[in-house]
Amino acid sequence: MQKLEQIYEGKAKKVFRTDDPERYIVDYKDDATAFNGVKKGTIVGKGVINNQMTNYFMRRMEKAGIPTHFVQELSERETLVKKVSIVPLEVIIRNISAGSFAKRYGVEEGIVFDAPTIEFSYKSDPLDDPLLNEYHALALKAGHKRGNRDNQKVRFRRQRRFEGILGGLRRHSGGLQAGIRQNLGRRRGSGGRDQPRHLPPVGQQDP
Repeated sequence: MQKLEQIYEGKAKKVFRTDDPERYIVDYKDDATAFNGVKKGTIVGKGVINNQMTNYFMRRMEKAGIPTHFVQELSERETLVKKVSIVPLEVIIRNISAGSFAKRYGVEEGIVFDAPTIEFSYKSDPLDDPLLNEYHALALKAGHKRGNRDNQKVRFRRQRRFEGILGGLRRHSGGLQAGIRQNLGRRRGSGGRDQPRHLPPVGQQDP
């Protein structure tokens, strides 16, 4: 697999074309950001940790029947992935008040919630990833109406499996994760339909 020109650079990673039009190489950076890139810094080795932790989750998700874009870890910092169409929607699950949540609602950081919160945002750096609801997502074409009952059951099972992976990690580490961001992409399936794929978190230090 030959690495070609860079086609994207974000807060946490760079993306390169390859000689296979259906495969990209993701290169994780040591840059660290908070509050949607307003606060910036560098953490030596962060890219290596992000790459290896992301691939650990991707492998666990694939094993649990949750499709991802992961193909192969190439090096400490680089991973081969499938080409997908990015869904401009971010799903944020929080267990503890921190970062932008604490700032937005004027509460102190470190409050452990009785139950996790879930929120959706429109992925747009110039707009600071504004929050949105189902109606906004439909209007902006960042989502679509719920499918038939069988598709809903599949999505529910996948979400429960994903929560099970996170729960197992918490039990193993003995800690509570402040929050996690889920990103989605779509890849054309063999039947001609777009199939959802889970992508790695954006790498911001602002859960």
